[in-house]
Formats: sequence, C-alpha cells, structure tokens
Amino acid sequence: MNRLAVGVALVVGAVVVGAAGCSTSNPPSTSAASKSSAVPTTGPTAVATSSNAAANPPSSGGSPGAPDSGGSPGSGNGSPDTPTATDTPIPECSNGQVAVSAAPMTPNKTHSGVQLEFASVGGVSCRMIGYPGVDLLTMYGQPVHAQRTLRGFMGGQPDTFPTPLPVVVKPGHPAHAVLEGSSLQDDGRPCPIAKTILVTPPDLTDTHTLQNDAYLCDMQIHPTGP
Repeated sequence: MNRLAVGVALVVGAVVVGAAGCSTSNPPSTSAASKSSAVPTTGPTAVATSSNAAANPPSSGGSPGAPDSGGSPGSGNGSPDTPTATDTPIPECSNGQVAVSAAPMTPNKTHSGVQLEFASVGGVSCRMIGYPGVDLLTMYGQPVHAQRTLRGFMGGQPDTFPTPLPVVVKPGHPAHAVLEGSSLQDDGRPCPIAKTILVTPPDLTDTHTLQNDAYLCDMQIHPTGP
C-alpha cells in the first residue's frame, strides 16, 4: 500500500514538472504579440530622419552651385547691363554753348604766343576735338589765316599723340589752345602785330572777335586740349 502511494506521488510530480517546463520554454503567443505591438512602427524612421538632418543641416544660402541672393553676374549694381550716369555720352559742343577768351603767353626768344580759352556757358558740359579756326586782322583789316599744326615752340599736342584728342569742356574746367608766331620776319625785321583775332571753336560756325595783340609772322594754331 505504501509502495502504491509512493508510486502515484512520483507520477503526479513528474506530470507537474513537465507542465512547468513546457510553460517556461514556450511563452504564450499573446505576450510576444503584446511586446511587438508596444514598439512604435514610426520609431526607426523618425530616428533615421533626425540623424540625417543632424548630419546634413539645411543651408540658408541654397544648394551648392546655386546663385546666391546677390544675383547672377551682370545683374547687380554697376554691371555692364545696368545703365549708369557714366554711360550717358557727352554731347558735342554747339553754337552759343562756348565762350572764347585769350591771354598773352610769356615770350620765348623770338617766339610769342596767345592762349585761347574755351569755357562752358550755362553750366553744361560738352565735348570738342580738333583745331579752332583762327584769323588775325592786319591794320588794314585783311585776314591772315593761322596754319594748323599739332605742336610748336610754345606748346600744342604731346609728342605721343599723332592726332588731336577729344576734350570735355566742363563748368569751371575750360579747354585751351595755343596760338603762336614769330616776332621777326625772315629778313630779320620786326614782325607786324595784329590787334584783332577772330576765333571759331572746333566744328562750330559762330566766330568770336577778340581784341588781343599777336604777331602775324609764321602764325600757327594747335589743337584744343585741357
């Protein structure tokens, strides 16, 4: 009887241990499902996006190679495509826009000169180039035409320039030209002196009458300059 009781007890114990082992090695599927549903599906995606954003922060200046807010070349201030005040051409001088005066120059040996001045009238700038037209009147009222030459003993165009240069006549900044001649004739006698000079600015038709002395021998007029 005792042996039978002991045998039954051993069998029951074995069944209980086996049941407990099965429960430990095979957890309920609901627990795994519960763990799976507890992990948010958006977690990995959000983490990856945040990581990429940290590694590659957005640039406020735009993508590499794209033009910045200053604009493409040629579209900013002062570019060749933008008209400015310096792009406006200065017009040529016209009749009535230039006042003419003259002043004697210091003689140099047998050479004497008169400096002609061309000033702006009305505060407007204009452009001129070339030779003034100059005639000197003898005591009998006969005109003597001054020969046009680039340079002479008293002044004129610099040697480095083979042709007359344009000059801008601005308010307060007149243009000038040198009229020069010889105080002696070819035979050594004193040269007659003119009392009146007729001056016409380059490329204009209005003639200005000036009361200035100038020698009549070998008279030359040089181009206008600053």
